[in-house]
Amino acid sequence: MVLREILNYMMELTNKDDTLPERFITEPLDEGPAKGLVCDDFNEMLRKFYILRGLESIDDLQLKLKEFISRNQ
Repeated sequence: MVLREILNYMMELTNKDDTLPERFITEPLDEGPAKGLVCDDFNEMLRKFYILRGLESIDDLQLKLKEFISRNQ
C-alpha cells in the first residue's frame, strides 16, 4: 500500500482523485451477497479509512510522505 501512496504523491494526486468510478458507487450489484446494493456512503467510508490509518485525507498522507522523503534523502 505504501508504494501506491508514494506513486500517488509523485503524480500529485489529491483528495479529489481518491474516488471510484461512478458506476461502482451508483449502479446496484447484479449478483452475490450484496445484490441490489449501491455504495451510497463512499465519502464517509473513505473518511473512516483515513482515520483508521491515522490520517485526515490523502493530502495529509502526501504531507507525511514529503516529510519522510526529505528526511531520508
